[in-house]
Amino acid sequence: MLRFGQPPLRLEILNQISGVRFEECYSKREVLAVKDVEIPVIGIEELIRNKKASARDKGLLDVNRLE
Repeated sequence: MLRFGQPPLRLEILNQISGVRFEECYSKREVLAVKDVEIPVIGIEELIRNKKASARDKGLLDVNRLE
């Protein structure tokens, strides 16, 4: 994991997450456009699966809002 910045403006780059595989996430990624820059992000279904698999309290609260 790589961390940049300090909370609440911290960016974390993870090379592995629970509940999903990179190949699946990459093939189902969504691309957001921000000021002419395309940013690939995890798809909503894969994000929900990851948050459920992590079983963290905050992640499970996120699942309720995302569903």
